[in-house]
Amino acid sequence: KGYAVRVGVNQTDTYSNEQFTFSNCHLKSQCNDGDAVVVVRGTAQDATLNFANTTLEGTIKIGGAVSGQTEVVLNGVEYTNFAGNATDLENALKAGGNSLLLGNVALTKWIPISNANFALNGNGYAISQASEYASSANSKIALFDITYGNVALSNIVFDGIQDCAIIRTVFAESSFENLVVKNGVHTLSDGQGLLRLIGKATVKDCTFEGNSAGLGGAIVFSRTNGADENSEGIMATIKDCKFITNQAVKTES
Repeated sequence: KGYAVRVGVNQTDTYSNEQFTFSNCHLKSQCNDGDAVVVVRGTAQDATLNFANTTLEGTIKIGGAVSGQTEVVLNGVEYTNFAGNATDLENALKAGGNSLLLGNVALTKWIPISNANFALNGNGYAISQASEYASSANSKIALFDITYGNVALSNIVFDGIQDCAIIRTVFAESSFENLVVKNGVHTLSDGQGLLRLIGKATVKDCTFEGNSAGLGGAIVFSRTNGADENSEGIMATIKDCKFITNQAVKTES
């Protein structure tokens, strides 16, 4: 397969907690799907993988039976929520805490979350729209619609998102790091950017390329009508990002 490391937990083992630690490593995969590490869990065994000061040139994949509990600690961040499909992703985000993508995910519907408190590490994978997404309720708003709370997205590819924003935040604190957002279109009903952010936001080390929207080709920072005039308003930080051929296409009548 060409994996840098393959960790297997035997289904017949009676050990209750397998521990694996990688320190000061650079792991590079040679397999076609780009996986750096594969963890195969047994039917009842728990496993903990600790990556300390380690660079993964590729991704982490967890497979096998799923009744055992797997914990990944990646350079000091602990992940216990994992998602490899749309249902698991929605459940993980609503549960809160740190979540890690284990594969590409195609969303079938809009995901609204109120009082959110999550950090999603995409692990290099992509989030897209399934064919049925366009006909789902509120599909024109955003893939993720966040009202209040604190959210973070990192290491995710969004390629070709159509007719909606990736995320809309309303009075939520948000951060985005190492995202690739390209070929997105949000032009219906004065679509406002691929990221539509109302509240404090930090965007770092992200690439926005070839996107178009009615207002703001890549990002729109805004306040809602009726917001408290004494509030702090827009607080945005953009650092070390690339903006390439994005365009706002609305014309005034």
